[in-house]
Amino acid sequence: MLREAFGFPYGEIATTLDRSEAAVRQLAGRARRHVDERRPRYDVDPAARRDLTERFLAAASGGDLDALLRLLAPDVRLVGDSGGKAKAPLRVLRSAGKVGRFLCAVAQRPLPGTEFRVLDVNGAPGVLVLAGGKPDSVVQIEVRGGRVACVHIVRNPDKLTAFTAFTAFTA
Repeated sequence: MLREAFGFPYGEIATTLDRSEAAVRQLAGRARRHVDERRPRYDVDPAARRDLTERFLAAASGGDLDALLRLLAPDVRLVGDSGGKAKAPLRVLRSAGKVGRFLCAVAQRPLPGTEFRVLDVNGAPGVLVLAGGKPDSVVQIEVRGGRVACVHIVRNPDKLTAFTAFTAFTA
């Protein structure tokens, strides 16, 4: 990590770890291979991902816990990003039960004038949640094995400014 993320030279890392430079290079190579092995071999079909996103949106916005649980991987995570400027989970939620119950609880208290738009976010389907015509949050899912492996909810107003222009353009 010191080499890849911060650009430290192998020699300096070796001194810090009290190892030889050759040993540090070997460790770095093994780490890179380990990270590469964890990458999915194939991307999820875009149509299948969009379909899963739409079914997820329907189940979550409708508060249908049973439907959500069928879509969520058992070890699903929910990650919130509010930047401390909006309500969002402070910690990562883990497990289908916890994530499903959280989403159903949110669905029981909809914001006034809530609208949902499925659109491409960072090259994949995402859901823009509008409240009173203004961006409230963006939800994007990670897919693994045909199920939702991770739910990302961005509510940080600083990160939603790009969607303000989008809503004005599409209104």
